[in-house]
Amino acid sequence: MKTIYINSVNAILPSRGEEPDYKAVIRDANLRRRMSRIVKIGVASALQCLEPVCMHPDAIVTATALGCLADSEKFMSDLLDRDEDMLNPTAFIQSVFNTVGAQTALLNGIKSYNMTYVNRGSSFSSALLDALMLVSEGRHNVLVEAFDEVIPVSEDILRRLGKWNGAVEGAVSFLLSDSPCGDRSVALTDVRVNGCTDAGRVYDSMDWAVRMYDAVCSILDGKEENIRLSLPMADIVLSAYSLKSYSH
Repeated sequence: MKTIYINSVNAILPSRGEEPDYKAVIRDANLRRRMSRIVKIGVASALQCLEPVCMHPDAIVTATALGCLADSEKFMSDLLDRDEDMLNPTAFIQSVFNTVGAQTALLNGIKSYNMTYVNRGSSFSSALLDALMLVSEGRHNVLVEAFDEVIPVSEDILRRLGKWNGAVEGAVSFLLSDSPCGDRSVALTDVRVNGCTDAGRVYDSMDWAVRMYDAVCSILDGKEENIRLSLPMADIVLSAYSLKSYSH
């Protein structure tokens, strides 16, 4: 596979205190008001990832293990409380898994490939591999994003099942391209696809996305030159990019 470059990254992780002023990022007040918290986080992360490079991606690939949980819980609660009558469709519309990818596309006028992967703990790995193949097949810029939220109900259920080990909520976005954008790029120099027999914990998807985000930031900050990550479905190598070491 030819070298692919990560030209922009962004993360909104409330547990780290990383939340922007959503009014400044999503300027349409009516649209913003209809969005749930996780949709605002996901859309804002995607928009902030695209802003520095001023690019419209040729494809959007999102990953989530559980989708928009708060909206799903609200819709199901209303379904029971109102005996399936006179239901507000907004919670249902906002609860579908591809809401973040769809809203990002609508706000940017993007009418190209748009896919959401919902494969439990391997959701992010699936989305990343799809994006890498899209760039290898001729797409110039592909936006990849992982998002998930934690609500009291999901934490309670996982605790009762003995599956709760903590979780990261928020959104992480990467812009993958077929060419570098200045010296603020990180090269994906090696990708080896592995078989995946274990879907892992549901929140593993976000964990892997955050690990990749931290690795990219570490390289951009000059702390590391090369970092190998073993994701559930692939081993990847991230390398510092310089004009002297790569031709384009």
